[in-house]
Amino acid sequence: MHDMQASDLIVRAGDANDFHSCVPLIEKNYGQSVVTSPLFQNQELFDLYAENVIAVIAQNARGILGGLSVVQIQDWDGTTVSELCRPFIDDNTNSAVIRLMMETAAISFSQGSFWCMFDCFGPLPWQEAAESCGFRPAGWYPNIFLLHERTSVIAYHWMHPQARGHRRPAPELIPEIEPLARLVLASFEIPFDATLREDAVSYPSHASLVWEELDYVSVAKYLQTIPATPAEVLVLLQDTVTPFKMQAERFRFFGARQAGQIVGIIGCNHDTQQQTATLTHLYASVPATKGWLCRKLVEESAGWHTAAIQTTLSGFSPRIQKTFADLGFIPAAYLPAFFVEGEQRLDAIKMIKLLGPCNDHHQPLTPAAGNLRSLLEERFKTCELGLPILHLLKSLHGFRGLGDGELLHLMEASTQKFYRQGERVFQEGETQLEMYVVIRGEVHLSVTAAGDRVLDRLKKGSIFGELAFLNGKPRAATATAAADSLLLVLHRDSFDRLVDREQHLGLMVFHNIATDLSEKLQARTARLFHR
Repeated sequence: MHDMQASDLIVRAGDANDFHSCVPLIEKNYGQSVVTSPLFQNQELFDLYAENVIAVIAQNARGILGGLSVVQIQDWDGTTVSELCRPFIDDNTNSAVIRLMMETAAISFSQGSFWCMFDCFGPLPWQEAAESCGFRPAGWYPNIFLLHERTSVIAYHWMHPQARGHRRPAPELIPEIEPLARLVLASFEIPFDATLREDAVSYPSHASLVWEELDYVSVAKYLQTIPATPAEVLVLLQDTVTPFKMQAERFRFFGARQAGQIVGIIGCNHDTQQQTATLTHLYASVPATKGWLCRKLVEESAGWHTAAIQTTLSGFSPRIQKTFADLGFIPAAYLPAFFVEGEQRLDAIKMIKLLGPCNDHHQPLTPAAGNLRSLLEERFKTCELGLPILHLLKSLHGFRGLGDGELLHLMEASTQKFYRQGERVFQEGETQLEMYVVIRGEVHLSVTAAGDRVLDRLKKGSIFGELAFLNGKPRAATATAAADSLLLVLHRDSFDRLVDREQHLGLMVFHNIATDLSEKLQARTARLFHR
């Protein structure tokens, strides 16, 4: 490595001693919670970290003014993918200049082996500095990083010119990823060359399997029994000399057993400081097991006080993309030529499922970063606004077996309608094709043959109107709002258009409706015979 100098500012390669002397500066930038983390408190871990990163230090005669770390997160056959860690800078007046020089130095120091960088950038001058040396906005992570408070960040991506030559073309993407991929690829002047897979089907999420936590010995033995296959969940933390080795105690592995044998495993990194869970490994002897493992991990991690669950997926595996989309994950970053597999570089997709509110302070952004945030924020906000109804639908038998993403599609195909007390929802004998869910309030069902006597009182969570929804025949009863009520209304035409794209969703809903109607008929028959 060679020193870079401009005026009295020098940017140079750092060493372990620099890390120790920079701790107060890191605390000034990111708060006491960072320097009280296990990394800084455990001398052995701290030394291991300092030994295995490329440090870039900016200083002048007064001392160190800033620094950053380049962490190698993947190393196969001499090629690397690296992460540019958050910088710390002391001189606010020259922060953009210092930032630009350190980033340029990191790229220069690393030369051809350092092909990709991935980072989360902060203030506007830093964004401008990053973009001036070739970084491009590639994603937006809403409210999942915890420093002084929860904050949203723009993720930037840098690609060495050689990386493009090794990029495997024509990724296969589900439609949910298309807008983000188009925007990011255009920023790198790469034509949108993806094949859209509207026919992608997710892995089944229900099976008769036993879930259990596994130790490393059991995981290692299982991995020896399965053949190598192209990666779907991209394992960026390899068994190479990386600082992430020190975090091994945070990894947890879970298995699916069938007839006493492990048939699949899933692994995650549970970061208690950031309150996030990152899915890092997914292997299965029977591919259908993958969907069940993913669903179970989402359910399991919900009890860990996590703010978000995230994972990185291959841009060439539409089935796993669809699986996570159906579970409610949203594409948050698209990274062209990011993952090394053999001699090729694969496009990668970062997907995130928020378990809390999507709050963003709307810090100033460059035009490119602002466009990206606007695109992704709309999707995250839509999910957040729908959470109360989504939780209600998940509790109903009529929608059991559907993932959060599928339920959100169902909500998007529906409308919400408010009825005043005494207002008719529908009249006996009318021909309509809507099905209703009571979100708030109460609806009464009555029939003329019973003298308009109330036969059923439907409260929050009740589904009604499903018989006409299925067969298109006239209504057999009159529905009236007994109190001010908010209903979710699903029209058969909208539902049919949705099912054209989401056949599994349609199959599950029709199966559930038929089962519930059968149970209602049995219950009413039993009441008639026991009068």
